[in-house]
Amino acid sequence: MSLFESTFPHPGFEKSTALLSPGKCDGNALNGLTVRINDACSLDQGFNLLKQIGKTSRASVFQTDGWMRSVAEAALSKAGFEVRILLALDHTRPVAALPLCLDKRTGFKIARILGAPLSQYGDLLCEDSYLADATPVLEFELATLRDVDLFIFSRVRDDAGIVTLLSALHAERFSESAAPYADLTKFNGFDEYLKGNWKAHRDRRRLRRRSRASGPLTFEVCSSPSRAAELTKQAIDLKRRWLPGVHRWFGTLASDQWCGALLNAINFPDTSIQPVVTALHSRDKLAAIEIGFVHGQRYSAFLGAFDPFFRDWSPTQLLMEDTVAWCFRNKIEVYDLLPPDDRYKERWTTDKMPVADWIVSRSIKGRLYAEFFEKGLNRFIRRSSPHVQRLLKSGTSKIWRSPG
Repeated sequence: MSLFESTFPHPGFEKSTALLSPGKCDGNALNGLTVRINDACSLDQGFNLLKQIGKTSRASVFQTDGWMRSVAEAALSKAGFEVRILLALDHTRPVAALPLCLDKRTGFKIARILGAPLSQYGDLLCEDSYLADATPVLEFELATLRDVDLFIFSRVRDDAGIVTLLSALHAERFSESAAPYADLTKFNGFDEYLKGNWKAHRDRRRLRRRSRASGPLTFEVCSSPSRAAELTKQAIDLKRRWLPGVHRWFGTLASDQWCGALLNAINFPDTSIQPVVTALHSRDKLAAIEIGFVHGQRYSAFLGAFDPFFRDWSPTQLLMEDTVAWCFRNKIEVYDLLPPDDRYKERWTTDKMPVADWIVSRSIKGRLYAEFFEKGLNRFIRRSSPHVQRLLKSGTSKIWRSPG
């Protein structure tokens, strides 16, 4: 008998595919629930459950309702994708959740944390006091997903709540990086922060003097969602045109759906999020843009772009400096440059948080995919030119696509 055969409906989901795990209703034990989402109606039902999860100190901007709804809608708009939300319930109230996105396009079924690859951190969502009890319930719910060949948990911080679950699953840690950040509370103001890396600040002062040849600089913080969305579109366009010239390729920026999800997160943010889109102008011409989000006194620098016409005076560096000054003025405590651990980030940050990708293979096909794609080919693709990347991705997808 399969694990799903002995389940029973959760109140309010009699006509949905949400199911409770069997044998988990003894006394104070938590219940398990899996919600399958494949349309707008079930999406609303699933997110209504997520909203009931109480305050957690671990939630990042990428786990808030507005962000996850945006990425869920983007995933469901693509053929071959499905969303499932695994929940732990205290009686009927959700206290923990692991939202997943299932990709069925290549003949495999691969599950990732909802939001990948757009989200820069992956984690479960859980009330702090329930983490220990919720972990085995979510482990049980994952075990019921017998049709999944491979689970990929990307960009998991070492302090993430999901690490305990990954250990219980005997997940394999196969790719490591770090998330550089600056603890702004260590400094008594912006000037002291600049003194911490005075050589880099001196270089930026020279760049500012050089920029005056093009005209006076103006720093802008978008004051309306419409203006923020307008500049976000321009940032995406600038980044798309810049990447081929440096032989880099980001699948998120190549996807209209993921770019649309970013725009939705800017236009319709969660109440706990403040999208912060800043820009640097030379006279009346846009020189650089930075897209960030503030959540819980933490600023996350998500995307930066610049006009190559102004490359001689590095407008992105000057914009980052102005944005850090804005963070100090607005009592932001952490300036997070997110993974990966690129070298240029060292001059802006004080600490690093280790970040890793984890995998759990559930079939021979899943193991082959992990070894060939995730550990081998994908690393090579990321180092290849955009033209080679497109050819390789097109060819390999045809190799692994199921006959049907």
